[in-house]
Amino acid sequence: RGSALSGEAIETEDLPSGQIPEGEPLTFQNGLDDLGREVLYNVYLTEYFPSFVTEEKRNGPQYELEYILFGKDSDEANLKAAVNRLLLIREGLNILHILQSPEKMEAVLAMATAIMGWTLIPAIVTLTQAALVGAWAYGESIMDVRTLLGGGKISLIKNQEEWNLSLQGVADLLKGTIAEGKEGENGLTYTDYLMLLLFLEDKEEKYYRTMDMVQVNMRKTNPDFLMRECIFGVQVGISVKAGKMFPQWTWLSGGSGGRPYEYAYSVSRMY
Repeated sequence: RGSALSGEAIETEDLPSGQIPEGEPLTFQNGLDDLGREVLYNVYLTEYFPSFVTEEKRNGPQYELEYILFGKDSDEANLKAAVNRLLLIREGLNILHILQSPEKMEAVLAMATAIMGWTLIPAIVTLTQAALVGAWAYGESIMDVRTLLGGGKISLIKNQEEWNLSLQGVADLLKGTIAEGKEGENGLTYTDYLMLLLFLEDKEEKYYRTMDMVQVNMRKTNPDFLMRECIFGVQVGISVKAGKMFPQWTWLSGGSGGRPYEYAYSVSRMY
């Protein structure tokens, strides 16, 4: 990416995530089903909490979205956790690509045979072939993550045109002589991949780490701010009155005459 890494640390004392109460989990009753609520919540997180690729910088911790995912006590540690998770995801998907490509599997078999064929033991050649597939996929994953951190896009499952690294090029990658990788025109960005990770994250931890970041940001202008001292609540009451349509028919209303009908309803939510 060419930008300096943030060296900011996160002060963990008094953060809400360090005081998660036992018992009933934190929930929000807003009338949406679980899936709809999670989609909107994760979109909110990616929209309002910066990450490594966010251009606008804030005072204090820079990689807030990575913190919500991994909860480490420094920007560097959270970014490292994000990179390792993305490498793992991309390696699995790249292995799938190689296994589905007859040309790549033929190249892997040829190299495995050249390396270990002299043993005349098929099992050893097969193990070498598996190791080469893993190494090739991992090398491609390094280039993928580099592209994502640079603001590019990478498809979940690549096609042949989007593939970067030849099998022989793995050694060149280790030497640092490989150029920038290709983008997937219709692929996912770094933020999109973090969005996918948010769906896999434990909801309780995600909610509390979000409150951590709210508290950290609020303390920039109000050093004594604590989320645990905040109470949010709303109460709505509705009262409806309507006159009787036929007050002269008192026998229909038990003799109540012209007294109007009245209906009251109230609802409250708080946390």
